[in-house]
Amino acid sequence: MAYTEIKKARKGDNSMGNIFNNTNVELANIIRGIEGEKQKIAAAQQKLGEVYLDRHRDDAEEEFKPIIGEITDAETKISELEKQSRKLRNVVLCEECGAEVPAGDRFCVDCGAKLPEPEKTEESNVCAKCGKPIMGDARFCIYCGAPIEKKTGEPKPEKNVKKCAKCGFETEDMSMNFCENCGSRFDEGEQNEPEQAPSKTCPNCGYKTDDMSKKFCIECGTALV
Repeated sequence: MAYTEIKKARKGDNSMGNIFNNTNVELANIIRGIEGEKQKIAAAQQKLGEVYLDRHRDDAEEEFKPIIGEITDAETKISELEKQSRKLRNVVLCEECGAEVPAGDRFCVDCGAKLPEPEKTEESNVCAKCGKPIMGDARFCIYCGAPIEKKTGEPKPEKNVKKCAKCGFETEDMSMNFCENCGSRFDEGEQNEPEQAPSKTCPNCGYKTDDMSKKFCIECGTALV
């Protein structure tokens, strides 16, 4: 075969290859276009179903009732599973804003709304005076006002005290300058007063917390400062 004929043949092969490549690109674009339109239809059908369900959940035609029944059953199961999840994580939902709040709090730390009272269970801590459930780490019963006695082994709240460096005597009266046990000055020797951590205080009831993310008091619902 002459050189010119071989060259023409190769040129023809390249032309056919270009045609195939162009065809493949065009075909891929067509397929993508079809898939895109199908997705639009599916989204519109889903929206249509949601609107119909919202308007006709209780008065749907007979042919739609089995489908709505399946949706309702699935929603009920999801709700129960979400409750189990919150119970395991020891949180409850605020009915006003939907935020998850630690179980036992009286007020939502996000919006300040009052939370529903917790259900009394056999395992719950209860007030020794009135028998009502104790709310979280409350120091007084919210129902009868009785002081809450902490269980043995629970850490006591840290207090500011003065300690005599000579005899070890301690007092919560920060105005005292001399030890009433040995007469030594409290400022004699090294004083190890506890370092104060950042905290928020309720201006209404005096509740304090070192959780700086809380916005509202869990005792009375007032904004913390």
